[in-house]
Amino acid sequence: MPLGQDEMNRSRCDALPFVQDIFRDNCAKLQVPNKFCFGQCNSFYVPGWPVEILQLCASCAPVRTRRISVPLQCHGGRLSWEEVVLVEECSCETRRDVDIGSGEGFLPAA
Repeated sequence: MPLGQDEMNRSRCDALPFVQDIFRDNCAKLQVPNKFCFGQCNSFYVPGWPVEILQLCASCAPVRTRRISVPLQCHGGRLSWEEVVLVEECSCETRRDVDIGSGEGFLPAA
């Protein structure tokens, strides 16, 4: 393949901070510091490859998360617990076409 090292290293995927609002009916909104994944990841399609050889696609996705329970203050003074997924680390994750949907445009026609 005519790809240089520069092209191979262009992928970048970061976990960026944001404040997530947690809602529930009849409860006060709670703001939780979290992160989201953002970036560009390399993928490829080679026309004419046999169907047996997988065409790969990469996406910026969480690779390390943890779950926490947070209390929401609700009407009447009661607490309601909500589970929140916190993103700790993101990376370019390679997926086969069958993992990301129909695969249309990823595999050559048989």
